Amino acid sequence: GTALDAMVLGHWYLVQHGLSFEPLERMSRALVGGLAARLAFSIWCLLWNGGWDRLQPLDMDTVLLLLLRGLLGFVGPLALGWMVLACVKIKSNTSATGLLYVICLFVLVGEFSATYLLKMGHPL
Repeated sequence: GTALDAMVLGHWYLVQHGLSFEPLERMSRALVGGLAARLAFSIWCLLWNGGWDRLQPLDMDTVLLLLLRGLLGFVGPLALGWMVLACVKIKSNTSATGLLYVICLFVLVGEFSATYLLKMGHPL
């Protein structure tokens, strides 16, 4: 939800010039915080809630979906979130909005892979 909200807010900065960058910075920080919290919760579910046992044995489909979930669902959006914060700091709203669009796409692919893993009986 925060990825989409931040992207819509960033897009508004492209339409309305002269807006204060403080709301975009706060929303970007909330996005990075939300992504970090999701990553921590997923790791907790995987390691301490018996999720790792349900992943055994790892077949090729599961490995691919876990890579999609991890790289496009968590690592990519977190890295891009830090880039968005850097763009907001230098007041480059066009770059920040472009990165927010990519974050939305990455999160969507990560959530689709998580949903498929869940339907296969895996905890992620």
